[in-house]
Amino acid sequence: MSERMSERMSGRMSGRMSRRSEGGALARGERAASSRRSLVPRSRDYVDAAFVLALTTVATVTLRLTFSGWSFLVAGFVGALIGVAIAHLGNALRVPWVLTPALLAVGYFLFGGVVALGGDPAGGPLPTPATVQELWRLLIHGWTQLLTTLAPVTANGPLIVLPFAVCLFSAGVGMTIAGRTLRVGAPLVGPVAALFTAILLGTTQPSTIEFVSLVFGALAVGWVALRGQRRIVQTHGGWSSRLATAIGLLVVASAVVLVGGSLLPGHRYDQRETLRAHVTPPVDLSAFPSPLVGFRKYRPSAQQLADQTLFTIKGLPAGYPIRIATLDDYNGVVWAAHNAPPTPALGDESATFQRVGSSIATTESGPRAKLEVTIGAAYAAATDTNSWLPSAGATEQVSFSGPDADSHAEELRYNLATDSAIVVDRVKAGDTYTLDAVLPQNTLPSQATPFGGSTLDPGVGAFVVAAMNRWVPSAGSAWDRLTAIANYLRTNGFYSEGGPGETQYLPGHSTGRLTRFLSPGGAVSLVGDDEQYAATFALMANELGIPARVVLGATGEPDANSGAGGVTVVRGKDVHAWVEVHLASGAWAMVPQTTFMPPVSKKPNKQNQQQFENNNASVVPPPNTSRPPSSLDEFGQAGSNSFRRSQHDTTLAKRWHLPAFVVTTLKWVLPPVTVVLGIAGLIIAVKALRRRRRRRAGTPALRYAQGWREILDQARDLGVAVYAGYTRREQAERLSAFGVRPLAERADGILFGPQPASSAESAEYWSDVLRARQDMVLGVSRWHRLRARVSLRSLRPMTRLPKPD
Repeated sequence: MSERMSERMSGRMSGRMSRRSEGGALARGERAASSRRSLVPRSRDYVDAAFVLALTTVATVTLRLTFSGWSFLVAGFVGALIGVAIAHLGNALRVPWVLTPALLAVGYFLFGGVVALGGDPAGGPLPTPATVQELWRLLIHGWTQLLTTLAPVTANGPLIVLPFAVCLFSAGVGMTIAGRTLRVGAPLVGPVAALFTAILLGTTQPSTIEFVSLVFGALAVGWVALRGQRRIVQTHGGWSSRLATAIGLLVVASAVVLVGGSLLPGHRYDQRETLRAHVTPPVDLSAFPSPLVGFRKYRPSAQQLADQTLFTIKGLPAGYPIRIATLDDYNGVVWAAHNAPPTPALGDESATFQRVGSSIATTESGPRAKLEVTIGAAYAAATDTNSWLPSAGATEQVSFSGPDADSHAEELRYNLATDSAIVVDRVKAGDTYTLDAVLPQNTLPSQATPFGGSTLDPGVGAFVVAAMNRWVPSAGSAWDRLTAIANYLRTNGFYSEGGPGETQYLPGHSTGRLTRFLSPGGAVSLVGDDEQYAATFALMANELGIPARVVLGATGEPDANSGAGGVTVVRGKDVHAWVEVHLASGAWAMVPQTTFMPPVSKKPNKQNQQQFENNNASVVPPPNTSRPPSSLDEFGQAGSNSFRRSQHDTTLAKRWHLPAFVVTTLKWVLPPVTVVLGIAGLIIAVKALRRRRRRRAGTPALRYAQGWREILDQARDLGVAVYAGYTRREQAERLSAFGVRPLAERADGILFGPQPASSAESAEYWSDVLRARQDMVLGVSRWHRLRARVSLRSLRPMTRLPKPD
C-alpha cells in the first residue's frame, strides 16, 4: 500500500514539475511583459475605446428632442471619454472590478462641475463643496426634474449633467468589460444601457430613433465581428481581409436593422414606452380651488371686481379670447383642472402640468404674436385665480421680468393639452411676463365630428341625461343633438347673478345645484349665470360622446389711451365661462357662451328679497382646500396622550438644537465618511461571501484546497508575499512564522492520498483553518488588522512566481 502510494505521489509530483517546466518560459515571458507594462494603450484598446465612444454618443442622439440645441451631445461625449479613460486606468492597474463604479463616481464629481455646470469661478477647475452638493442633488433628483419638464429642456442648464453621467458610467462599464474578457458581445452591456436609458428619458414624439437604431446596430455588429477576429488564428490575409469582412458585416447589419426594425413591436412613436408616461408631476392641483366656483365676484351685482382691472395684455388682436384656466375634469362637486400622467396613445400632449424648459413645443398653426401681460392688484388678490397665468392661443415661450422672475420661472407649469399655465408661487401685483404665442383660428363648424369619446369618469354626468331626453329627441347625430341642446338653453333659460330679488339662485355647479337647475317646473329651473350654463352644457356634451371642457377666460376692451401699442384691458365684468369641444382634426374649438346661454338682460321674475334670509348668497367664497379648525379639536386632543407627547416633543425641539459647527461638520464630513465606510463594508462582505463559498461548495477534497487558499489570502492581506507557482509545503515555508505547515501537509495528504475525505473531516479542517486565521493576526497591531480586513490584495489574482533578482 505504502509503495503504491509512493509511486502515485511521485507520478503526480513529476507531472506537476513537467508542466511547470513546459510552461516556465511562457510564465517568465508573461511576468516580464507584466513588469514592463505601462499605461499606454495597446492597439486593441484604441479600437475598443473608439467603438465604446461611438456607440455611446450615437445612443445619446436619442435625446435630441429632450434638450434644445446640441450641447447635451457634447457633454455626453466628454462624459464617455472620461469614463473610457478611467476604465482603461483601472484595467491597466488591475483594480478589482467591484471598485470600478467608485472610480467612475470620483470622475463624475471631479469633472461634472466643469463639464456640465460650468465650474465655480471661486474654486477654479477643482470642484468646490457647493459643486459637489449640486452634483449629488442632480444625480438623485435630476431625473424626476427632467421627466416633469416639458421638452425641450434648456441645454445650458444644470440638467445637462444627466447625459454626462449616463455616458460616463455606461462607457466606463463597457470599456472595463472590454479590457477584462474575451467574450465578444459582453462589452455591449454599457452602450446598450446608455441607449435604453436615453430612450426611457426621451419623448414619445417622432425623433431620430430609427436612424439611431440603424447606426447603433451596425456599429455593434461591426465591433463584435472585430473582437471575434482576435480569437481566430489568421492563416492568410491581413488587415485588408479583416477590413473587408468588417465592412461586409456592417452592410449586412444595416440592411437587417433597416428592414427588420419596422417589423418589431413598438417601432411606432405612438406605441413607444417612456418614463414620462408613468411619472406624475409633483403639482398638487387639489391645493388650488376651482376658479369657476367664485365666478360671481366678477359680476356687477357682487360689487367686488366687476369694474377693477385684473390685468392688461399688449399685442393681442382685438376680440381674441384670453384664457385664464381650463377645467377638464368633473368630480360631481366642481369642474377642475386634471393632472394625469402622460399616455402613450396621446404622447406627451396629455392633461399634465409639467415644468417648462427653454421653449414649449406646440402643434398649433396660425399667426404668431408677442404678448406682454401685466398683473393687476385685483387679480393678484383673488386666491382662486392668482395661481393661473392668463394667456392667449398656444404658448411657445414664457419669460418673466421683475424681482420674482427667477422664482416664477422655476415654479411655472404648463399643460400642453389645455394650453394652460400655473405658477405655483402665485403671481403678484405688478408682475410682468412676455408670451411668444401662436393664435390659431379654430372656428366651430356647423357639422363636426368629435375626437373619440368622453374623457370624464363614467356615470359622473348621468344626472343630466333625463333633461337631455326631455328637451331634444334621441334621433339624429350627437352633434345635432348638442346643437339643439344649446338652442334650448339659450331660448328657455334665464340669466341671474343672484343679485337683489334673485338671491334664491345660488352659485355653484355641484350635482345638487345642477339637478335643481335642470328640474322641470322648479322655482330655480334654468336660472343661473355662466357657471351653471357652461358646467351643464359641457356635461351634456360629454354624455353625448363629445369631449368637452370648461374654460374660464375673458375678452377685454382696447385701452383708448394706449395709442398704437394695442393694450387690452381686462376687467372683472369681461370674465366669462365658455366651453371647448374636441374635434376629429385634433383641435379644440371654442363654443362661445352666447351659443348656449341666454342674454344677460334676460332676467327671471324678481321676488321680494325679504322672503330670503341670505341676502349675500350671490357671493360664495372659494372652497377651503384644508379642513378648518374645530372647537372640539382642543378638547378631543387634550385627553390624548399622543397629542401631549407631540406637544412635549415640539417644545423640546424648540429648546434644543445642534450647534452650527456640528451641523457644518456633519454636512461636509459625514458624506465622504459614509462613502469610505460603504466601500470598506463592501470589501469585507465580498471576502466573507468568498470564504463561505469556499467552505461549503464542491467536494470535501476541494474544500481542503480552498481552505489552504484561505490561509494564503489571509497572509497576502497581511502583507506577506505568496506565490502560486510553489507547492503547498514551499508556501508553508514562506509562512513559517505563522506555523501553518501542518495544514499544508493535511491538505496534500487528502488531495494526493488514496482515501477520499469525508464532509466531517473537511469541516474539522476548516475549523482549524479559521482558528489559524485568527492566530495569524494576533501578533500584529490593531491598525494592521484593520488594513488587512479591507485590503484588496487577496481579491487580485495571485502572482505565479517571484520576479527574478
